[in-house]
Amino acid sequence: MSAFHLFLLMVSSFILSWGMTWVMIALLERSGRLDHPNERSSHIIPTPRGAGLAILVAFVMAMSVIVVTAGWRDPVMLALLLAVLMLAFVSWIDDRRPLPWRVRLSVQSVAVAGTLGMFAAGSTLPLALPVPLLFILAPFVLLGWLWVTNLTNFMDGIDGIVGVEMIAFATGSALCLHLVGAVPELVALSLALAATSAGFLWWNWPPAKIFLGDVGSIPLGFLIGFFMLVLVSHGLWGAALALPATFLADATLTLFLRFRRGERLTQAHRSHFYQRAAGLQRAHHRAVILRVLAADAALVIAALIGVWMKGWAGQAVTVALAAIIATLFLAGLQRLAHLRTS
Repeated sequence: MSAFHLFLLMVSSFILSWGMTWVMIALLERSGRLDHPNERSSHIIPTPRGAGLAILVAFVMAMSVIVVTAGWRDPVMLALLLAVLMLAFVSWIDDRRPLPWRVRLSVQSVAVAGTLGMFAAGSTLPLALPVPLLFILAPFVLLGWLWVTNLTNFMDGIDGIVGVEMIAFATGSALCLHLVGAVPELVALSLALAATSAGFLWWNWPPAKIFLGDVGSIPLGFLIGFFMLVLVSHGLWGAALALPATFLADATLTLFLRFRRGERLTQAHRSHFYQRAAGLQRAHHRAVILRVLAADAALVIAALIGVWMKGWAGQAVTVALAAIIATLFLAGLQRLAHLRTS
């Protein structure tokens, strides 16, 4: 795929996502499909929810164009497509009639296990680890992928946050993969994900006119996990940990703190660092989002430094830089939360 065709793909993906989200705002408002504030919400006005469907339709169409025009017949792409569609379908139902967590987790496990199995056994993509070792590590990869899938949903609590994260993560992944000589189709797929996320972010930027919904956050979290695996398969394990570090740090530390306090982990809450920093005033969301944007930009640079340095040493430097950036990011949110309440 030439640079011109890649540019056309990104522009088309953005326009399709933007246009479908605009249409969905009107349809959801007309049908009364609104997200009403609850104990976990950071908004006070009922807002349409379900724009994730627009992102996924645009992404699947871009994915189809990439596969067809390039003649790319890697079986992992079929597994990825089926997994995304399955997760979107179940999450769409869950948005309208909440499903038991066991049902949701079971479907997510099937999606992750199927894609992981195809990646290890049937994909033409490179593997940085020997296949036997990959199968030994498979249970841990499965759990990690499930965690990333769900933490993206947990982090989808204020205007703009997931859109910013997806653009930064997908763009950073594309740059890193391009620099190490990955197949152009993977780079194009990652950039298409960034473009479709940007089309949604146009409408979700504070103050948001529409929310993502589980139909978007769950499949997008799954795609983050997929590209993390792709990065690791190209030897970029440091970049895989660094690029989503803002989400990983906030969600994982929040879970640990809630566990230590003896809280019920399945209960809705508003104790994430970003939620406490934003508060209930949507006017404060932009201040938090700008901090997320700055941290994500720094993490992309950290990932690129690791690629430039090459080898395990470079990836170790990336992880060290990411740890510093994530710590400063959480400390900044904590300080902002104190200022909000003082």
